[in-house]
Amino acid sequence: MFKPNTVQKILKQKRKEVKELRRGFKEEMIKAAAYSVGGEFRSVEVTARQQKLPMLMVELRTILFPEAEQLEGFHPLRVVRSLIDHGLRSGVVIATDSRFLGGDPAWPNLVKLNTELPIIQRDFFLDPVQLYQSKAIGVDGVILSTAYIESETLPSLINAAGEMGLEVFLEVDTPHLPKSVHPEDLCGIVLDTDVQTLRAQQENPWVSFPESLSSRLVKIIRTYPETFDEVQRIWETGFQGIILNNDLWRRENFVAQFQKIRNWCEDVSA
Repeated sequence: MFKPNTVQKILKQKRKEVKELRRGFKEEMIKAAAYSVGGEFRSVEVTARQQKLPMLMVELRTILFPEAEQLEGFHPLRVVRSLIDHGLRSGVVIATDSRFLGGDPAWPNLVKLNTELPIIQRDFFLDPVQLYQSKAIGVDGVILSTAYIESETLPSLINAAGEMGLEVFLEVDTPHLPKSVHPEDLCGIVLDTDVQTLRAQQENPWVSFPESLSSRLVKIIRTYPETFDEVQRIWETGFQGIILNNDLWRRENFVAQFQKIRNWCEDVSA
């Protein structure tokens, strides 16, 4: 997914942003400021455990990474309200990186003040100070990805998110946790894969997880199911949620496409 030169560009930009965040403020001051403005907390984990059908979520962004395909006329709140009218209930993933994802740090509070949805943030996290900022902009959880975060850096980011009371979802491309990560510090795992790969596997991808761990972590797949059978495969494999990937925004009528998949989720759990 990530080309080496693209990763380097991302890291360079994010280090610059972190430097700006830290300039002139001590870490404790940043934390205190984040606590003072953080809003009402809404849990994706609780939502997942209360629902009897797969959670269905979308990602809000205007640049489809890594292709850098630009979405024109994208208004996040208008999009979310349209999807709520067609069954969006579980939550929304919001990009806050502007350069590579076309997101905006103002979007989480915009959506939170006008909906009842839990909000998960997607950005390129490298430093704990970014997680303090996450609290300040009103998100409920964050996605940390092993695609660009070094294994030895993950614990400090997870701890910072936990300190802010944020739910942490670790995004991986295979259903295994890095040795540096303590499972009890996570709320869930996001497996970034396609359903064809999932279907080709002969065994349940969670077979290597101890039962106590597998049952505790919320398991989410980031993909785009094309048929009812694919949604059924996702559900039978033990996933509790689906984050629809960039393919949703490439469809001519994304609202109709969302509603179709939403109906499949209802049917598969009936």
